Amino acid sequence: MLIEERFPAAVGGKLPLRGAFLFHASAAAIPQARACELLSLIPHPLIDAECFFDNVTDIWKYEFGEPLGLSRGVLFGTCWEPVRNLVAVMDAVERYLSSEQRQRYLARLARPDAHDVAIAEFLPVVRLSHDVECDYEHRTGVGNRDADWRVRRPGQRPVVIEVKRRVADLIASVEVMMTGERAPGGRVPQPRHDATMLFRSVEKKFPKADPATVLQGAWISTALQQEADELHRAFAALDGGQVHFAILGGWDRGVAVLAKRAEDEATLLEVFGEESRRDGWEFVRR
Repeated sequence: MLIEERFPAAVGGKLPLRGAFLFHASAAAIPQARACELLSLIPHPLIDAECFFDNVTDIWKYEFGEPLGLSRGVLFGTCWEPVRNLVAVMDAVERYLSSEQRQRYLARLARPDAHDVAIAEFLPVVRLSHDVECDYEHRTGVGNRDADWRVRRPGQRPVVIEVKRRVADLIASVEVMMTGERAPGGRVPQPRHDATMLFRSVEKKFPKADPATVLQGAWISTALQQEADELHRAFAALDGGQVHFAILGGWDRGVAVLAKRAEDEATLLEVFGEESRRDGWEFVRR
């Protein structure tokens, strides 16, 4: 395993993916019969991935995918995903996707060069309550374009959402650290990135729509906190008729919601069963 070559001290134990998957499915209170059913859906070569117990985070991770390249070498770590995330995704795949959609999605999930983006597509739906309706690959009416999800909670407006995984700012920050640059006091410098890149290509996914009827926006997965003023200016520049909101969120509960209309934030938090945690996603530049 690559982790053993690059960071052997992190490895506290090893398991095949099958064993680690069943362990985390049990921890998530998924009945054994269903866990085995979900496990049977995982395609090759992903099902053959090896897992290690990460001594740093105290969780099982699997090694699959392609690391991100840096100018001075390789950024290792992007190919190590917590097994519990895969369990949550496979549970949602079985519940929400049609047979045809499942076949296409699992083919992408099994590609090392597409795995990280494919698994991130399920970030908005893995914690939804079972009364929320989910439509995958929802046609938005703009040419042949579709958004990743249309979700609807009883009594609420439908929400159409496009998922974006952004890693360019992470790569840029690691490049800076590798030069040895430090802030006063020897601290790691605060991230310097272009917040507008978070929202690249979001507008073109959506037609003009009335937010009182349907909410349209993006769920953005980013590894770094965003500077608050820069983030809000970049979001404000988006066409409010097409993009009504943006959510910054990850695998753990707690998101930052940006909304063109303040009253829509509460709706979005209720639909996704989330809680507001801006300090986890924003910082103020010193």
